[in-house]
Amino acid sequence: PQATVAFIAMNPRPDEGAPGTWDELVPFVIQCCQSAEPSHRESGLSIIGDIAQWQGDKLAAQAATFKAMFSAGLADAASGTVRLAALEATCKFLPSLPDHALFADLVAPMVQVVTTALEGGDEATARAALEHLIELVEDNIKFLRERIVDISAMALQVCAAEALDEGTRGLGLEFLVSVAEKSPGLVRKMNIISDLIPMCMRFMLTIQEDEEWEQNDDVEEDEEEVLYSAGEEALYRISISIGGNTVLPVLTTIVGGFVEHADWRNRTVGLMSVCQSTEGCSKQLSDNLQSVVGVALARFSDEHPRVRHAALHTLGVMAADFGPELQEHFHEPILSGLAQLMEDPSARVQAHAAAALLNFCDFGDDDDVRQRRSDIMGPYLQALLLKLQALLGGQRKVVLDNAIQAVAAVASVMNDKFAPYYDMFMPFLKNVVAAATSDDLRLVRAKAIECASLVGLAVGKEKFAPDAHNVMEMMASTVVKGDDPQTEYIVNAWPRICKCLGADYVPYLEHVMPPLLDSAAKKPDVAMQDAEKGEMEGMMNLLMGDKMIGIRTSDMEEKKNACMALASSA
Repeated sequence: PQATVAFIAMNPRPDEGAPGTWDELVPFVIQCCQSAEPSHRESGLSIIGDIAQWQGDKLAAQAATFKAMFSAGLADAASGTVRLAALEATCKFLPSLPDHALFADLVAPMVQVVTTALEGGDEATARAALEHLIELVEDNIKFLRERIVDISAMALQVCAAEALDEGTRGLGLEFLVSVAEKSPGLVRKMNIISDLIPMCMRFMLTIQEDEEWEQNDDVEEDEEEVLYSAGEEALYRISISIGGNTVLPVLTTIVGGFVEHADWRNRTVGLMSVCQSTEGCSKQLSDNLQSVVGVALARFSDEHPRVRHAALHTLGVMAADFGPELQEHFHEPILSGLAQLMEDPSARVQAHAAAALLNFCDFGDDDDVRQRRSDIMGPYLQALLLKLQALLGGQRKVVLDNAIQAVAAVASVMNDKFAPYYDMFMPFLKNVVAAATSDDLRLVRAKAIECASLVGLAVGKEKFAPDAHNVMEMMASTVVKGDDPQTEYIVNAWPRICKCLGADYVPYLEHVMPPLLDSAAKKPDVAMQDAEKGEMEGMMNLLMGDKMIGIRTSDMEEKKNACMALASSA
């Protein structure tokens, strides 16, 4: 009913005048807010909030009247839902005010809505109130500036209260991170980072032993741990927004004790905290690469597989963020360590070692760096490829997936120097493309196609030509289903093979061109719904007025790749 009243107020019939001229509305709302019935008070506040959100300028002249209503609602002693409605209405009304000073004394009672709800054990109301405060930070942090220290202290208390639900504590952290992103200078002055960084790590310490972790081949289906994920993401966002000069000194004083701790959780969190901070602290970390790399390498021999996995992940991220300096100066201990962990008892660790090798190979694109990459990798080439060949002999999908990608990366780095090892891998890759036809192996097959094309491009036409026809025929005969991951890999493989074969590629055009043209002409999936329904999963979401527009970016990516492939094949 409240939404209906607000809608009519904003959209009168032509004979009823302009929006905001419904003379009976304000007296009616005031009457509602003064009612003895809590549901009436809640409805009155909700109506004003809904109207203010879209046409608040029509109500600004009566700001003093509405402020009194909001103030009474925020202090409502009988109902948490009324206090929450008053908070929401106040947040929606603020953008229409030319001067927020009139509402400045409402900040404390707005925050008190959270505290009162928590004291009463009403976490649902507390969470909703925190969400409104977070939105207020995003839209109008200046309004909260005078009380931000007190509000942040409250949010930290919410984070630290282990008796609260994970969602409630996560919103407390989200509030603080939002403040850091919207006003980093203010956060630096507040000197809250020395509390906020350890809080993120406390969240991450909730990581639990997962009996299924080792057996899980789909890493995206690892058991989601809400607080761990929230702490990890928060640490990344804080380091990006606040910067290394402030974040790194705090992190440095903590990490040492974590990575040397007796509990594997602490060691894992210590490593992942470094990993999450590399981008935001890149300038400061680049001056201390030796010590940071040493921290990760020291845990390559950790007794716990999750810690070894975290060490590999950290080093892989660093290889991407600090190349080519990291590769130039630390190739020997890193590549030796990766070779060692490709024989690890844990298949998940083996797979991550191959993934880290992929990251190690992927740095720099100019000619000098490409040549230097080849020179760096040369002495380790045979040993690494023998390890990868051994991994490809196993049955675990996660290992096959990462090992195939690592072979492709090494071939791309070494080019013609990979030729002596061509026969170690091409028969295997062709066998995967031919045999891995079940739905659960589509991605493995797709990456085998990618690897075969990259190996062929690396070694050249003379070496690859005898196998090219077979590879092309298998690609051309591939039947893709819906949103099939093979489509992208096949579209990207064709121009590589074209570049390798030159004029000998012409006979395959009749197979190549139709699906390429189909992909290039594909109409992306676009959907629209009311904004209040939230974002659409799997789509890029754009808010336009009261509508949410969703565009499936995978379709756009397929069109782009197809157009690039057509250009490369011309």
